[in-house]
Amino acid sequence: SKDHGVYGDIDSNNNHDVFGFPNPLPLLEDKVTLAQTFHKAGYHTAAISANLLVLRSNLGLRKGFQYISNSKSIGAVYTAVPFGPIFHIFCFISNFGNKYVKYYRTADDIMKESLKVIERFKGAPFFLFVNYFDSHGPYLAPRKYSGYYLNKLFPQLYRLKIFFLQYLGRLEDAQRDFYQKSQYDGEIDFVDTQLGNFFDKLKSQGLYDNSLIVVTSDHGEAFGEHGLYWHRDLMYNGVAYVPLIIKFPFNHTVGREDKLVSLCDVYPTILSIAGLTDRNIGYAKEKGISAERVFSEFNAFETGVQRVMYEGKYKYMHFEKNRPPELYDIEADSKESKNLVDQLPEVVLKMDKALKKWAAIQRFRDPNSSNREKMSDERLETLKALGYIQ
Repeated sequence: SKDHGVYGDIDSNNNHDVFGFPNPLPLLEDKVTLAQTFHKAGYHTAAISANLLVLRSNLGLRKGFQYISNSKSIGAVYTAVPFGPIFHIFCFISNFGNKYVKYYRTADDIMKESLKVIERFKGAPFFLFVNYFDSHGPYLAPRKYSGYYLNKLFPQLYRLKIFFLQYLGRLEDAQRDFYQKSQYDGEIDFVDTQLGNFFDKLKSQGLYDNSLIVVTSDHGEAFGEHGLYWHRDLMYNGVAYVPLIIKFPFNHTVGREDKLVSLCDVYPTILSIAGLTDRNIGYAKEKGISAERVFSEFNAFETGVQRVMYEGKYKYMHFEKNRPPELYDIEADSKESKNLVDQLPEVVLKMDKALKKWAAIQRFRDPNSSNREKMSDERLETLKALGYIQ
């Protein structure tokens, strides 16, 4: 969101990364993070991240954390030794030693370190940010989980078949999409198991009931829908929809809200529940926008700034360049296969006007800022290891 200044801008100076996406600008200095607020209120604060790009010092998201763990996985060691490539190929093909293939720390290691950090707090109130990276490309589910969603008698042999068909250039798109989706689902299952183990440990230590726990994500993934893959492209629902699970303190009620919710509401919601603000409001109400509307924004090389608005059963997508608007009835057409722009011009006009109003109140960062981040060799190496660059 441009409201806090974390965005990038593609301009004539070609200030973008190797994918054509804008390099991010740091968080505006006057913006206060959750960690800062909790630290000021007397909480211990810590961040443990598997994604090496999230907590880089130049992005400003470290503010307020007393302890930060943002290290590489043991798998990174094997990129620096002569036998590394051979060992990696063996682990990748066989799926033995899955952890030694990965540049990032796996969910079980993140969970173990999180418990160690909590132990250091010795019962004092704490704010803990934990980031998992397993349910993410290049989709390398641990061996135990890699066959759960394949429905194959010998899943590891099928894995070898996929590998060699891809190597020979004979892997069909449908077969590839099915396999990658099965591995992604296996990764989600693995993370879910580790979260369950983490919560069990919190319960055994008497910390679960009185804790506020929020589980969410920054994006989903595309597996061939609309001809797209991964997540850094068009904001169809496969990418835009994310989980949001909240466990309130001393509350065992289970339920589901069937309404539009934005991740922008997570920040004030956490502060409100923790009693660290006198305003029980969300982002939409704070901006004077109807709570029945949710907005998203993404800046890509091909389409420029693309903005999306949800209202009721409709979803409207507007692109800065190279692509006409799109409108979908997401209740009747969950796969977003029928563009209704020509059939419903009144709806398009109404939503386009509301979207422009929302865009007008966003505070843009100066595109000529001297704080632009340049692509360093270290970041390039990290992006390659995480699978963003082949």
